[in-house]
Amino acid sequence: MRGSGVCCDEIWELFDEKASQYIPLERLSEFVDRLEEPLRIALPNHYRLVLLDIPICDDDRVHCVDILDALTKNFLGTGTEGGGDLGDLKQGPERKNYNPVSSTMKRQREYVVARLIQRTWRQHARARRGLGATAEGVSITVDDADAGSAVPPPMTGPPPPPSPSAAIVTQPHSLSTIVDLPENE
Repeated sequence: MRGSGVCCDEIWELFDEKASQYIPLERLSEFVDRLEEPLRIALPNHYRLVLLDIPICDDDRVHCVDILDALTKNFLGTGTEGGGDLGDLKQGPERKNYNPVSSTMKRQREYVVARLIQRTWRQHARARRGLGATAEGVSITVDDADAGSAVPPPMTGPPPPPSPSAAIVTQPHSLSTIVDLPENE
């Protein structure tokens, strides 16, 4: 379809056949790849879409105006720091059932943190089976999760201060917040 002069509206209709003003989040990446320049973000575009911090509504749907706003900011280079908002466009048309519950950035953070918690729990369970450690005896940082399956030694005394890598998950709008941890299990 690229280079065929297909209108953005026609592409939208392929993804929103019922004219609901929403497309499913899982199809956002494909939609953005099918657009013409300058709004197009070619595949693989997952992490770029995460950085755009697009609001996600109920039932994992994304509103057309939010997508247009994010893609316009991306093209203009204004990013997510505000300024350049499509104020007039956001006031109309009326948004049907518009209830943002998350965003692409928040969702990615939730995913990374959930993976970290799962990996930490597996590591704790292995430590209890193998070393007889208590729940307080295992700690893990993001660096440990990347290092593989080495079990840290049981801690004695108060916990050490968090390592610099512990802040990776909490820094907003940082590229390091969206890095997917490799699956070592």
